[in-house]
Amino acid sequence: MILRMALRNLIRRPMQSFLASGAVAGGLTLILWTTNFQDGAWVLMLDDVVRASAGHVVVQAKGYQESKDSDLLVVDSGALAEKVRTANPEVTVMRRLSLAGMIASPDNSVAVAINGVEAEAEKAVSQVSKMMVDGSWLQADKPGEVLIGSKLAKRLQVAVGDKVVVTAVHEGEIQAMPFRVAGTFKIGNPAMDSFFVLASLSTLQEMVPTLNDPATQIAVQVEDRNAPPELKGQVRAAVGEGHDVLTCFEALPEIFKMEKLDKMGALFMWAFLGILASIGILNVLLMSLFQRTRELGMLQAMGMRPSGVIQLLMTEGLLLGLAGATLGFALGLALTYPMVEYGFDYAMMQTAAPVSGVALNTLMKSIYSWDKMFLWTGFHVLLAVLASLWPALRAGRLEAVECMRSQ
Repeated sequence: MILRMALRNLIRRPMQSFLASGAVAGGLTLILWTTNFQDGAWVLMLDDVVRASAGHVVVQAKGYQESKDSDLLVVDSGALAEKVRTANPEVTVMRRLSLAGMIASPDNSVAVAINGVEAEAEKAVSQVSKMMVDGSWLQADKPGEVLIGSKLAKRLQVAVGDKVVVTAVHEGEIQAMPFRVAGTFKIGNPAMDSFFVLASLSTLQEMVPTLNDPATQIAVQVEDRNAPPELKGQVRAAVGEGHDVLTCFEALPEIFKMEKLDKMGALFMWAFLGILASIGILNVLLMSLFQRTRELGMLQAMGMRPSGVIQLLMTEGLLLGLAGATLGFALGLALTYPMVEYGFDYAMMQTAAPVSGVALNTLMKSIYSWDKMFLWTGFHVLLAVLASLWPALRAGRLEAVECMRSQ
C-alpha cells in the first residue's frame, strides 16, 4: 500500500519527479564515465611505465634507487639475467643501460639521455617501436645504430643513414663512438623527441670499458599486469646479495603516489557531486510536504500513524533515487562504450615531461570498473534515502488537526 501511494504521488508531480531523479541520473552518469576513464587511463599508463621503465621486479646496483647515479651499475648483468631466467622460466628478463652524454653531427651537438637496450626484447614492450616515422627499429646484428627523436634529428640536421658521434661519461672518463641513424620516432612529447637516444645494449656497453657486461637494471616482467607476491623473493634468491631487488611499487613510488592522490581527489569531488544531486530530492520532498500538508493530515485522520507518513515520504525518496540511479547507470554505460572501444588520443595535448623517461601510449581508453560502478550507484540510492529522511521526520511530527486547517 505504501509503495502504491508513493508511486502515485510521484506520478502526480511528473515535472518535479523528473527533475529530482534527473539530477541523480546526471550526476551518476558523469561519475561513472569519469571513473571508468580515469581507471582505464591509469591502467594503461602504469602498464607502459612498468614494462618500459622498471619491470614488475627490478635488479639494480646498491644505492642506485636513492641517488640515480649513472655510475652505479650492475656488473656481469648477462650472467645474473640468465640466473633469473633459469629460476623463473615463465618470466621475461631484459637488461637496460642508461648513460648521460651528448650526440653530435657536423652541424650541431645536443646533450641527451642515452639508453642501451636489448633490441628484440625492448621492441615488444616499448611504445617507441610503434611511433617510428622513418627508418626501422634497432637490429641485433647491426650494433652500431641509434634511434633518435624527430625533433632531435632536425636539431642535428641528420636523416636515416647519416653518421653521428655519441659521447658518454662514466666515472669521469669520456668515451666517444660513431653511430649511424637507423630510424627516427615521434612520440609527441618535446622532451622525448628532443633528448632521447636508443642504442643496442652491447654497443653502449663498449662505452663503459672499465666494467664487465654492465647494466643499469635487470627488469623482470610477467604477462599479467600484476606480478605474484612471491616473484621478488624468487628473484632475490636467484641474484643473491649485493644488489637491490625492488618491486615496481618500490622502484617507481612517485608514479603510484600520483595515482593514489589523483584517485583520492576524484573520490572527494565525486562524493560532493553526489551530495549535490541528492539535494534535488530533498527539495522535491520538502515542496511536496508543504503542498500536501492538508492531504497528510487527512491520512492521519483516517488512521495512518506518523510512522506510516514517514515511510511514505522515504519510499518516495527511495523511488526517486532508484529511478535516477537506474537511468544514470544506463547512460554511464552508454557513454563509456565509445571510450572503451575507440579511446581518446591526446598526442596533440602532450606537452609535459614524460613519466620516468618513458614513451607513453597516447591513446587512452576506458575500462568497465564494475565494482566502482555498482558502489557509486548504491551510494546515490543511499543519498536519496538520506535526503528524504528530514522531510519524512517533519511530516511525521505534523498534527492531524493543524494539517486540516492548512490551506
